[in-house]
Amino acid sequence: MQAPSLSNKRISWCQRDWGDWVTPKLLSEEPIYRWFVFPHSFSGAIVEFFINKWNLKKGSSILDPFVGAGTTMVAAARHGINGLGVDISPLAVLVSNVKVCDYDHELVTSWKRLRLLLTTVGPATPYSDSAFSRRAFSARSLSVLEQIRDVIHSIPVLAHRNFFLLALVQILAGLSRAKRSGGWLRWQHRGGDAATIIPRFEAQVELMLNDIGSSERPVPRGKCEARLADARGLVTRQKFDALITSPPYPNRHDYSRIFNVELAFAFLGDSAIKTLRHESFRSHVEAQTPQHDLREYVQIPELERAIAKIEKRAIDRRIPRMLRGYFQDLYLTLRSSRACLKPSAPLALIVGNVRYNGVTVPVDTGVARIALSLGYSFEQVMVARYRGNSAQQMGQYGRLPMRESVVLLRNTSESQCH
Repeated sequence: MQAPSLSNKRISWCQRDWGDWVTPKLLSEEPIYRWFVFPHSFSGAIVEFFINKWNLKKGSSILDPFVGAGTTMVAAARHGINGLGVDISPLAVLVSNVKVCDYDHELVTSWKRLRLLLTTVGPATPYSDSAFSRRAFSARSLSVLEQIRDVIHSIPVLAHRNFFLLALVQILAGLSRAKRSGGWLRWQHRGGDAATIIPRFEAQVELMLNDIGSSERPVPRGKCEARLADARGLVTRQKFDALITSPPYPNRHDYSRIFNVELAFAFLGDSAIKTLRHESFRSHVEAQTPQHDLREYVQIPELERAIAKIEKRAIDRRIPRMLRGYFQDLYLTLRSSRACLKPSAPLALIVGNVRYNGVTVPVDTGVARIALSLGYSFEQVMVARYRGNSAQQMGQYGRLPMRESVVLLRNTSESQCH
């Protein structure tokens, strides 16, 4: 396979400071967005930038194949744009759908009823089948959390039920003995005090209710939703006007492990979480090869050269396999997404280059070349910022920051690359 040529003129530094736009930094204080934030999220500002750049109007539609915490969907809805987000994680689907739901005044009524029912929560024996949950929470905390969850499940209106469930899920991390630490969980001797659970839950619900009431623009106006699906085999009836997304970075971060606390408590049993880990995008070493047709896929020479160098130096032999699988999964995602897009639809993919054993893997230009092989046209790589490597990488191989970029493509078979 002949590698498509990418001119250096097509790789440029963003004209404005996008450093915060490709991180979750801005989301933590932004109403609606802050209800639940994923690591490595991007901000709503970058979505709004492309909505304006591409001149998307009210009634247009956006696809996000890795919906995560729903940032694309929330920004689209606020501009009157319709959207579909998909994700393999039920947590991501719940978070996204709660954020874009159009709530009525009855939500406050449901909250008043729920608060009365919270007064019935008392000492009880936890009944969770999840060994992980029993380890993550004290028996008293798990009992209180389960009773609140049971009360929430009794709410008849699905949208309201999901709203309060998200509020409960949001506070779990602060109560658990398992704490997120980079791409892993770190265990502590003690978790949060069970006596603080109901006050924390009430405070989170009040924050969410206030966000709805204080939003400058009613949320939502565009019709947006998230569905449980795999981006690598996505099929939709609708054709979309644009695509904005950020695939998982190939940095070994396993989101089924990072969010094991939430998944085990509210969504999946321990064995189902393990299955999700194996079926997830191959950005971490425990993911396995999906059952998709890869006969037409040929590894990009630029990427294969980098991976081969890593393979020669690798202590962990799983890393080269993960990286090859990662680019295969990007190929599958771009292939299935193309059939869901209108002709000439623009795409923006937020990606990050990585470094293993001192070897840089150029994810951004690799994505562009994979896209070209599928018939997309490549427009530009916009460098948003440079980020550091792990302390181990820098200590052994020196400091060499990695690009975090936005790859701009278009759904047309006419190559614009020179």
